[in-house]
Amino acid sequence: MNKKLLTLLGLMLGLGVAFGALVTVISNVITYSFQSKVPFELVITSPANCVNQTACKLETVYGGSTVKLGFNVTNRANNGLVGTYKIEIIPTKEALVCDEISSVKLGDQNIRDTCVKTDGSVYFNTTETIGNESTVEKTLEITFNKALHEDNYTIAISILP
Repeated sequence: MNKKLLTLLGLMLGLGVAFGALVTVISNVITYSFQSKVPFELVITSPANCVNQTACKLETVYGGSTVKLGFNVTNRANNGLVGTYKIEIIPTKEALVCDEISSVKLGDQNIRDTCVKTDGSVYFNTTETIGNESTVEKTLEITFNKALHEDNYTIAISILP
């Protein structure tokens, strides 16, 4: 009986030493934690009544008119990134079709031919490399066809890495 007790105590002592060594190895670790955020920031620069905002109510737009919008894109990452712009035009009542948009220019690039129709809305896209920790000024010009149907519209601009 003493032999079994000694064997059990020896086994327990061995396990204790092994776990003690494991705790030493595990506690010899440093950690860092962080919060991740989207690297791109968009801010309106025109029209003047909407500067430094992220939403703007425009005046009435008539079919055949051109809407000129300005915004800044800031890359907050410490590396240059390729961003994909998505410009979506969303009606509230009646479905919109690509033919109701005559022209879409982002800067000097005409992106009208990238038009994609979705469930009621249309969108246009293009890509651009934006340098590390830099801001790019952009101008968006959308010319609507004269047959644009009467509705309330939202123009949503996004950029994804």
